Amino acid sequence: MKNLKENDFPQVDLPVDYLAWSNITGKVLSTYGYYPCKIKAGIFALCLRGSIRVVINLMEYVIHPHDFIFLIPGSFVEVRETSKDAKVAFVGFSSAFMRTVEMWKIATGFLSSLISNPIIPLSDKAYPIYRDAFNLISRVLNSNEVSVTQGMMMSTMSIFIESVSGLHGQKAQSVTETRDRIIFREFLQNAFNYYRQQHKVSFYAKAANLTLSHFCAAISKASGKTAREIIMNLIIMDAKGQLRGSTVRVNKVAESLGFENPTTFTRYFREYVGMTPQEYRNSL
Repeated sequence: MKNLKENDFPQVDLPVDYLAWSNITGKVLSTYGYYPCKIKAGIFALCLRGSIRVVINLMEYVIHPHDFIFLIPGSFVEVRETSKDAKVAFVGFSSAFMRTVEMWKIATGFLSSLISNPIIPLSDKAYPIYRDAFNLISRVLNSNEVSVTQGMMMSTMSIFIESVSGLHGQKAQSVTETRDRIIFREFLQNAFNYYRQQHKVSFYAKAANLTLSHFCAAISKASGKTAREIIMNLIIMDAKGQLRGSTVRVNKVAESLGFENPTTFTRYFREYVGMTPQEYRNSL
């Protein structure tokens, strides 16, 4: 099967190959709370203070000080609430930059774990090291005194990815991996690619080479949600983005999401949101 084409869901990328800031406030972060979006860039971030309530790949998290965050390209993100004192450091690499360098292959071995574990609390000893690293990169990229080359940033990205790999390896020692978690992660990857084409849980169970009952039980045990809820949440996030970010007609939104009958789409949307797509758009 082929990957889905780009659609009207809000896609967030960087305007340049790489960016870094050491003082992103809660006010700036809250601008991403108006609608769910899909991050095309690779994002590394460190929470310096305050708290942020965010949904990443359908899972809700509360980010606290000392938390290290890595958003892989293609992640769904919705910032739901930020404290007034929230402050975050950030280093990002555009999708174009990540396509042109080989360093991203470093992440292949632990890519699936990043989907369900995008946030890692740092120890009191590790935190100041990461804080200083983010500050240094921000100072270098925003200074006219240092000439930054692509090779330098390739090395920087490599260090970050290797670091994330090590942090996940340390975490894996204290978290027991289960077959259910593996099934769930693989399901999420497939759902991200095919939710607009395939709405039936049986499709994903077959892709996992499992019976429908076994597959559904594993997803429910690993995530606390049913496979159908996860598929429909992806569809609803996409629908909300289109309804907020464009003037496309509701029937075209339904069609883009794989619904042959707009009435069926409206019923699903009302079930999850509590209002029709048009009512939702009118409420914005």
